[in-house]
Amino acid sequence: MRKFLREHLQLMELLICILFFMAGSLMAVSLFLRASQVEKQSQELQSAVNAAQQQAELLRISDELTEPHLYYDAGWQPCDADDAVYRLDISSQREHVLSLSVYRLTHEEAELIYSMETGGRL
Repeated sequence: MRKFLREHLQLMELLICILFFMAGSLMAVSLFLRASQVEKQSQELQSAVNAAQQQAELLRISDELTEPHLYYDAGWQPCDADDAVYRLDISSQREHVLSLSVYRLTHEEAELIYSMETGGRL
């Protein structure tokens, strides 16, 4: 009877250790997934900032707004509106102030990623 009880307790101890190991593993995996997600969001934001700054500088030099909307694919290369994943909207609502906004396009809506206003001569 004592041998049975001792074996039963050892089995319970082993099961508890396995459960703690599984819980720790799940936490580690969730941290890695979250880190990957944050990295993708950070890269997307940095690309949006670069696209907006590049257009602001080009508009500052050229002094003319040819297209109010510019479209980019997933690799941030210019493309047609049909193939676009991102859209850069450029507007001049007040004199000498440019407003640039970058959106992520989905089937239902456009989600704002980055927006900036800059002084310029437009």
